[in-house]
Amino acid sequence: MNHAGSISDSQLSKVIDYVTDVAICKYNYEIMQNAYHYLLPDIRASVEIRNAFSFTQNILDCIDILFFSDQFKQLSNLPVAVSYLLLNQITTTGGLDSLNKKRIHRKILNCVSMHHDEYTIKRYIADLSLSPVRKELYQEFNLNSYFKKKLDVKSDEFMFHMSPVNYPNLSFPLTKEHLTGYIKNQLPLNYHVHFSDIEKDKIAEDILKSYGTNSEEFILDNLIYANCGEFEFIGGDFDVLINKIIEKSISLEGDSINIIVRDYCRIQYTQRLNLAFIFSEEFSYDIDYMNHQDEFYMKQMIAKHERWWLKFNLGLFLDAALKYAKHCNNKAFVKDIEAFKEAISKEQPPFLNIIPEYIDSWQHHANKQEKVLSDVISNG
Repeated sequence: MNHAGSISDSQLSKVIDYVTDVAICKYNYEIMQNAYHYLLPDIRASVEIRNAFSFTQNILDCIDILFFSDQFKQLSNLPVAVSYLLLNQITTTGGLDSLNKKRIHRKILNCVSMHHDEYTIKRYIADLSLSPVRKELYQEFNLNSYFKKKLDVKSDEFMFHMSPVNYPNLSFPLTKEHLTGYIKNQLPLNYHVHFSDIEKDKIAEDILKSYGTNSEEFILDNLIYANCGEFEFIGGDFDVLINKIIEKSISLEGDSINIIVRDYCRIQYTQRLNLAFIFSEEFSYDIDYMNHQDEFYMKQMIAKHERWWLKFNLGLFLDAALKYAKHCNNKAFVKDIEAFKEAISKEQPPFLNIIPEYIDSWQHHANKQEKVLSDVISNG
């Protein structure tokens, strides 16, 4: 981005036109998928054609161009493009489409928090609260677990590398394995209750196959520029954003921040409950810290770290929101946030009791729900 200051107004206009093109913004995933299905020989033969269909990376690069040119020239093109993206993007499928939207969200959040124009943050908060794809930002994906799963439990360095709950500067290429995990992470609670990990792997694999006859290359090209930093939890970034709002006395619109807090908390509570079923076996036993050179010990530590990091990040997010609410002397919002904080580790959504008791297999799952929910509430 060394040339951001020398970009002409006409070039910047073309960048904005690209990002705000309805087909590129709204239907980029379908166009990419069809291109790899019907035009793969052309894509393989030409770097220009391959790059032309790399819509996600192109959008990310456009955001960078607008951000740096705004900073150099004191312009405000970024909020125009960001607003359009937030309000017009849609996620047509889960999996890769959702992952791409999450990457775009993270880029936007990073750039907005550093943008020179205070109005950018105000507009961002308002648009994010209404964005059709806000769930992609709010649903966290922990890549630390994938790093820890590769560790050799018999090695002398195992405990040293296993101890940190979170590695802030992870750096490894994202692969099909991570996309499969991302898909499984998105599955609703009833899937984690009723299906084994092997069955969920099969569900994820079927989803990947549905991407078309050339799905392997389609997935690879979409992940080639993805990086671990795009999947950092947002609690710390939200705190940075709130500090800037308070420092600059930025007045936010309506209940936009309240809506963001409410939606993020709901998704986080759901993720913690999902985790209780994903690691139901690991959470069923006390950790034997004396037997640390063991695969099950590693799985238990990963489960413990994932649950703790979700809880810590949510606390960080809510502390930032509480700081803003107190700054504004919004007593009703303060009360709501304190209720959200109080509910951490105690949330228990109702399960509909509609399964006849005489169906033993289903009743077994119902009993399992009650037990795991009781465990996760009591253990935090």
